[in-house]
Amino acid sequence: MNNESPQNSSSNHIVAQFFNGVSEYVFYSRLGVADTQLVDYISTLLCRFMRTDNLHRIRLLNGRPVTGVMGMMLEANQR
Repeated sequence: MNNESPQNSSSNHIVAQFFNGVSEYVFYSRLGVADTQLVDYISTLLCRFMRTDNLHRIRLLNGRPVTGVMGMMLEANQR
């Protein structure tokens, strides 16, 4: 089920193009790493985590979001 409006979808496409361009520039020009799969992966991650609700998908047993890497590691070890 997709609740995106056409305008939101267009905005997401523009943001995806931006992240892809920045990733290409950094990896190819600045770092000298010519790996298209890596650039695509990083671009996809940047788009995915652009929304804050995706940052806090991992939750404690009490339902509260885990907000730090250490908390995520502790929660993973407990489970």
